[in-house]
Amino acid sequence: MKATLDIISPIKIQQQLELDRITVLLGTNKSGKTTVLSCLANAGEEAIILSDNVYNPVGSCKIDEKIDVTYYIDSTGIHMPAPIFKLTKKSDILDKVVNDIRNDLNKICNPSSPELNPGDKPELTPRDILCNDEIDNMLAPIKTDTVASRLLNSLFFVHDVSKSAKVLLLLDDVVNNVYPATAYLLGRVISSLVNDNLYVVTSTYNWDFFAGLMKQERLRIYYMRMKGGNISINEVKVSINEITDMWYLPGFTLSVALAVISKWS
Repeated sequence: MKATLDIISPIKIQQQLELDRITVLLGTNKSGKTTVLSCLANAGEEAIILSDNVYNPVGSCKIDEKIDVTYYIDSTGIHMPAPIFKLTKKSDILDKVVNDIRNDLNKICNPSSPELNPGDKPELTPRDILCNDEIDNMLAPIKTDTVASRLLNSLFFVHDVSKSAKVLLLLDDVVNNVYPATAYLLGRVISSLVNDNLYVVTSTYNWDFFAGLMKQERLRIYYMRMKGGNISINEVKVSINEITDMWYLPGFTLSVALAVISKWS
């Protein structure tokens, strides 16, 4: 699915993007991620906007396939009372994702190793300490985190809609303040729910959410960068480049890593 961006204000973006089941927009602050998502929100037949901040950029965005309904959600819209947040029980889907995570962690926590000789004392590693915690406890915040639980309900709701309509779900940095393990769980849920009728475009600064999304094979990652100019007179242009070789920096946030890239590239 291709999206043609022709935005002239507040920044200039003229580019064509290939959208896959999950498309991730990365970039430093003010690089145009929200502008692109806001423009895409108007590219389908119907848009349901859950946000206090969304706006209509000057220009147009077109998608070469028919989108029946588009949902746009940002951090302000998570708490809005709306039909999308009605209680939807999909414990089978969530249980499958949790079991997949449990299996992945068990492989990390219980690697095959040679037996110890009598009298040998095993070294205690950080991995051992972390793995002594119950895996379920790592995922417990989903039950008490309002943002996470509402987002989870919205994901299940949109997935239901996609059974009879083609849906584009736009998520604008929705897991900014979510507990790390829960953010990873949400990323894994999204990677499991997307299909040929449900496409997701998201921006994020959260490594854990991003790592969960990367479990989906049909994933495209784009890095957005301002190319200079005066934003007050609409001279700022933005380049969007696909990232095909992604890496992880332990201990760094995406925003820090991207700031370094922006400075030295």
